[in-house]
Order: sequence, then C-alpha cells, then structure tokens
Amino acid sequence: MLLVASNPSQFTLFVNAAPFDKLELSSSSSSSLHKRQTTWHEIYAQTMQSQRLDWFNPCGGQYLNQRQVKKGRRPPLKKALRKLRNVTGREFKTLNITTPAIDMSDIRIWDLHQKNYGFLPKLKLNSSIALRRWHRYMQIYVASFAYLRRAQLHWDYHKTLQQSEVAKELNALKNSARNILCHLEIAINNTTTFNRIQSNLAILTFKRTTMEKKLKFQTPLKHISPALWKSNVAQQQQQHYRNERTYEVNPLDLKFTKSHYFNFLRKMIKILRINTKRKDKRVWQTRQILN
Repeated sequence: MLLVASNPSQFTLFVNAAPFDKLELSSSSSSSLHKRQTTWHEIYAQTMQSQRLDWFNPCGGQYLNQRQVKKGRRPPLKKALRKLRNVTGREFKTLNITTPAIDMSDIRIWDLHQKNYGFLPKLKLNSSIALRRWHRYMQIYVASFAYLRRAQLHWDYHKTLQQSEVAKELNALKNSARNILCHLEIAINNTTTFNRIQSNLAILTFKRTTMEKKLKFQTPLKHISPALWKSNVAQQQQQHYRNERTYEVNPLDLKFTKSHYFNFLRKMIKILRINTKRKDKRVWQTRQILN
C-alpha cells in the first residue's frame, strides 16, 4: 500500500505494484525495414503524446478511499529501512553494469559547469534519513530523465531516424529512478502512523508546471513539453509528427544528470547502511525520519 498525494492537503492511496514503462523499440533482426520504421514511429508518437506524470504513482497502484485503510500493525522501522537500502544497492549495481552509453569518466574536467546543475538534488553523508524529502528529490530525477529522453527521441526521430543508445539509456535511468521512488513510497507507508495519514500529511507530488520550472537544463525543453504537444496534437498528426524546432541534447546535461543521480544513490545507500546497523543502539527519532 502506497501513500501519494498531489498536494499537502489531498492524498490518495495506491496498492498493487506494477511493472514500469517498457515501451521500447523492437530490435528483432527478422523484422522488415518497414515494420521497424513503423514501430519506431509509434514509439515516438506515443512517447511525445503521453500526458502521464512519470513521477506520480510510480508503483502503478490503484486508488483506495481513506475509509478502506486499515490500522494494521506497521513493520519495524529498521526493517523497512533495510529493505530500502537493499533495493537501492541492487539498483545501483545494475546501473553500473548496464548503462554505458552516457560516459561520465571525464566529468571532472567539466567542473566549471557544475554551477549550472545546482537544481539537481544532492545528499550529505552526515545528513539524517528524511524519506519524504528524498521522495521529493527523486521526483526531480525521474522528471529529468523523462524530459531529456523526450528531447533525445525528438532529435533522433528527425535527424537519425532511429532510436539512439542514449535514448534507450535515458529510458532505463528514468525507470530506475521510478523504481527507487516506488520503494521510497513503500518505506514511507510502512513507517507512517495511521494518525499521520488521517492528518492528511501525505506525500507531495510536484505539478507539471512546477517541475518544468525546476528543470534548468542547457538543452531547450519547452518545445517538447507534454502540455505543448497536447495542444498541437492535431497539427502534429497532419505533419506526421514533424517539428522544425529540433535541438541536440547538450552532452553536459546527460553527464551531470547521470553523475548526480549515481552520487545520490551512492550516498543514500551509505546513509541507510550507517543508520540501520543491527548493533546500532541509537534511539530513532520518528519525527526526523518522517520530515
């Protein structure tokens, strides 16, 4: 059962975690060229027309009314945090093996551009566990990868006529961030008292307009905004989804976003490991954890 909300005064409950977006280009060698082009066209069209908030309801649950929520006993706090730590650790290891397209090896030579990416969340190793704050931070990473992927797909569609490895990796990174976001919601739900649920102190979910203002990438993103795409859908269909405003994705946007996300996961794992040691006799302050 997952607790999510669109604003601080309104919340919904979701259950039944579901798989993430798996819309991918088929690479079957037996498919004809025409079939591959049609599939690629459909991927592009469906992605650009989608109005879904990628950072909302990442577990793909169903709505439950507040009255349906039972006062069941919550799992031990550390047990919930250890599960989050283990899931995050596995996710981080998988990403290190499966995402080679966006090269971060030379990230240090671009340190002068670090100031341009202050909007990407960071963690300090001496910070306390704050699940709701981490949840808000992770939403920004989901949105960052989602919007950069839209921009990359738009460029691929008009310039290379096939989905690039960078676009595929951005999709994998987006799904990774959605996975972590989902498990943050599980951890929050498992460490939230029934009285807190009744007080409507639920999880904040950013609106699209708010999120788009937060994403200050060097790559222009306004032309691939889902809101704009929706308003121009008829015109887009007439032009076979052709749009003259096409910009190449800034390589530094890709490098810094991936680098910041990896660093965020790495420090998140360390903070959880430090504070969930079995021999740790520290008394937990629930108020700090649920901030």
